[in-house]
Amino acid sequence: MNVLIVEDDAVSRKLIEMLIKPLVKKYDLAKDGLIALDFFNKSIDEENRYDLVLLDIMLPKMDGQTLLQEFRKKEKTKGICGKNSCKIVMVSALGDAGNIMEAFKNQCDGYLTKPYNKKQLIEELKKLELIS
Repeated sequence: MNVLIVEDDAVSRKLIEMLIKPLVKKYDLAKDGLIALDFFNKSIDEENRYDLVLLDIMLPKMDGQTLLQEFRKKEKTKGICGKNSCKIVMVSALGDAGNIMEAFKNQCDGYLTKPYNKKQLIEELKKLELIS
C-alpha cells in the first residue's frame, strides 16, 4: 500500500507515521496543503498512485477540505473514479457534524477524529478494504 500522510503538527505526524509504518509498503509525509497537492499530482502523473491519503483538515497554505476537492478534480481529469480512486480518510480534531458532512460531500472515504488509536485506524482500513 502506497500512502500519503498530510499533517502539519509534528507530533501528530509522527504518531500517524508510527501507526501506519508496519502496515504499508511506502509512505510520504506532507506538512502543508501545497506540498501534499504536489505529491498527489506527481503520483498520478507518474502512474505511481497513492492507495490511501490520511488528510488533516487544518493545514497551512491549503486546508484539507479544499485539498480533498483538488485531489478528486485531479482524479476526474485523468478518468480515475469509483473503486480505482484513492481512498481518502480525514484525520482531524474537528469532529463537528459540519466538517464531517462537508468532507463526505467532497467525497472522502472515511473520517477519524483525533485522538484515535491503532485499533480505530486498522478498523477504518479494513472497512475500506485496504487491509484484511
